Amino acid sequence: MVKAIEQPQVRLFNQYIQDRWSVTDGLLQVVATSIVQDAEGYLWIGSQVGLSRFDGIKFTHFTPANTPELSSMTTKLLSDSSGRLCIGTEKGLILRKNGVFLSIPFGESAEQESFPAVYVHNILELDSGDILVSAQSGMYIVKDQTLRKFIAGNIGEDTFKKPMFGLLQTQKNIWLGGLGELFLYSGGKLNRYAFEENNSSLKIEHIVSYRGKLLLGTTKGLYYLSNKQLVPFLPESKLSITPIDAMLVDSNQELWVGTNLGLFHVNDGQLVEHISNDNPEAFKVIRSIFQDKENNLWLGSYIHGIARLRPTTAYTFGAQLGLTEPLVWSVLPDANKLWVGTNNGLNQFENGRFSLVVAGSQLPHPVVYSMYASLNEVILGTRAGVAIFDKNTQTLNIPKALESLKESEIRSIVPDEGSGIYLGTNNGLYHYVNGKTNWFSQLDSGEKISIRYIKKTS
Repeated sequence: MVKAIEQPQVRLFNQYIQDRWSVTDGLLQVVATSIVQDAEGYLWIGSQVGLSRFDGIKFTHFTPANTPELSSMTTKLLSDSSGRLCIGTEKGLILRKNGVFLSIPFGESAEQESFPAVYVHNILELDSGDILVSAQSGMYIVKDQTLRKFIAGNIGEDTFKKPMFGLLQTQKNIWLGGLGELFLYSGGKLNRYAFEENNSSLKIEHIVSYRGKLLLGTTKGLYYLSNKQLVPFLPESKLSITPIDAMLVDSNQELWVGTNLGLFHVNDGQLVEHISNDNPEAFKVIRSIFQDKENNLWLGSYIHGIARLRPTTAYTFGAQLGLTEPLVWSVLPDANKLWVGTNNGLNQFENGRFSLVVAGSQLPHPVVYSMYASLNEVILGTRAGVAIFDKNTQTLNIPKALESLKESEIRSIVPDEGSGIYLGTNNGLYHYVNGKTNWFSQLDSGEKISIRYIKKTS
């Protein structure tokens, strides 16, 4: 395989197979607030009215009608290492183990608080196995099947009497996102990073580690932490000006970011693509992103249900890489490039990008139906004649001896044993050599011949 058509390092959005499910397919609700996969392989989807469990074929629903513990909206899901499903809701935390749902009560160190105060924003399993919960009323940890205030080191019971959001553990560091501030708990000590006054209303809702940077998805855009300051991540993109609704670093260390402006795809610190809402394949208003054990990406929408992006071994090379015409008739490898004959001219694919080399209007007919490349030339067979493209001068010409083919559809081109070529057409076989053309239009029997393909044999 030539270098030009090797498998790309980054699989683009349209190079995934996309499947969608909504209420018409059995999903409980169009809103998918969170997605997770349990130890048995089931997919769980949180919604405003309960949970859906998906086995790949059918959905099983858990609602207040059959599961009284689920009396409010699901805000966050986590499957922990012990096999429990952790369910964050707007009224507290629920654990599911061995098919049993258990509402987690407040322990002695936490008061029985009202509806807004127990709104769960995020759930994190620490390396110790403990479950950490960020909520509208602060930070909690699950101990002895109860929810207790997170107290450790220099963290007192009153430290987090404030809304808390994003959670992340990196080695022995625990990062906690708040309202206009970020906390780092490490080595038994809590450090606070307070940001500029104009960021005091900013919620740090998502925290991920990406290529050596701590990325913070906020209600004002995507940032990273540098010298205790917030720095816009990819400031030239719209990621720096739109609220971040979902983030995922996948198994290939590629970053996916869901926003109201569409889905952003980042690789190696560079924006690869922005799948905007006007893209026909776009999945809009993404609120959750998850990668399952088979490396499928799952997207949860606020209005469209869920979508699965399945990796495929087939890759699409199209308009997103500069191809000027989607209908391709012929492909020809040539050293480190690829010649692509389209419905409207000739493209060249080199260094991962297409470029237009010959416009369809320059050819005897716009459709490049067949091709053959020599050291210095590319012979272009069209649906109405032949043209020769000079690689060195980047010019196009039609030798006088080939003008007689202007009424023929050139379907196949192969070299002869010397310096000439054979051209198979709907009007017979042509042999072009040394500036002259010979035409073989019928068999010995007098029957007219039409050639679809020519194959050389040894």
